Amino acid sequence: MRRNGKGTLLKAIAISIMYVSGVPLLAQSVLYAPSSSNSEAWVCLDQYYNPIPYAYFQVWTGSYLYTNYHYHYSPSPPSSTPSPSSGYADYTGTFTFNLNTTLVGHAEYEQLYCSNGNGSA
Repeated sequence: MRRNGKGTLLKAIAISIMYVSGVPLLAQSVLYAPSSSNSEAWVCLDQYYNPIPYAYFQVWTGSYLYTNYHYHYSPSPPSSTPSPSSGYADYTGTFTFNLNTTLVGHAEYEQLYCSNGNGSA
């Protein structure tokens, strides 16, 4: 979350929704199976929590070292790959991409950046 000089506050939130017995649940920590392709949808919000249509997104992934019995840092562990790794949201403000996981099961993180002409988050 970042505030620009004009006081505009932008946030990126996950719309990772899973259904359990027909009830939608918002997922904060998601576990994906190794070697799988998983669809994600994110929305960039303004300071009033309104979606920002056509916001620009960039996605990065990385690995947490020394997790899940992976006690090495050299060579660096592989990370899941977002596809596409950047692009524009649609008219509803939603940016979707696939996260393609690696064969190695370890703890990873995602970083997302969204921006428009008034600021970035």
